[in-house]
Amino acid sequence: MQRSKPVGQRSTRTKDDKDWLILVINKRSILKFQKLFFVAYLNVFFFGCNGRLEQLNPPIEQRVIDYGNILSPIERDSLFQVIDDIRVSVGPHLAVVITDSLNGLTIDKFAYDTFEQIRLGRMAYKDGLLIAVSMKESLIRIETGEGIIAAISDEDAKYINTTIISPKFKEHKYFDGLLAAIFFIRNKLEQNRVYFNRYSKS
Repeated sequence: MQRSKPVGQRSTRTKDDKDWLILVINKRSILKFQKLFFVAYLNVFFFGCNGRLEQLNPPIEQRVIDYGNILSPIERDSLFQVIDDIRVSVGPHLAVVITDSLNGLTIDKFAYDTFEQIRLGRMAYKDGLLIAVSMKESLIRIETGEGIIAAISDEDAKYINTTIISPKFKEHKYFDGLLAAIFFIRNKLEQNRVYFNRYSKS
């Protein structure tokens, strides 16, 4: 059984150069995977690396990763608690990864490789979802496994980015935007839990 594979996304940019780039799930990705170099438990060189990835599956506690330093420890813990509650009560695996800069990578590449590296989602379901953020470039991307598309549609992803995350980020309310997005995702998953209850939640 193979691990969850992420699907790609299409993108649009608002008129304001400093607006956040909005990326929406596209079910027919042809993104190719080029491995980066990570050190143990995602103390990683995310940027400008062409080395071989060490295959790690970080603990669930490390599924909120803030290399952009925009969240307080309490805020990180709060996001993790909601993410872990989703894992326990519904099943899908979510993660948030924030970086200060892409250093020449595309947000597509960064999100895809990160999704693959932390191996989000249960094997039977392919139900991982990653919110990837780059602060310097003002980019946001939602990367998903194939199995979560039934619950989180293209329209949902667009709504999450344009209506929930982006406005809060423009106000520097990063925690509020991420928390609201995760709550929205949780509600959608709970409404579609029939897709996620046929197997164990491991």
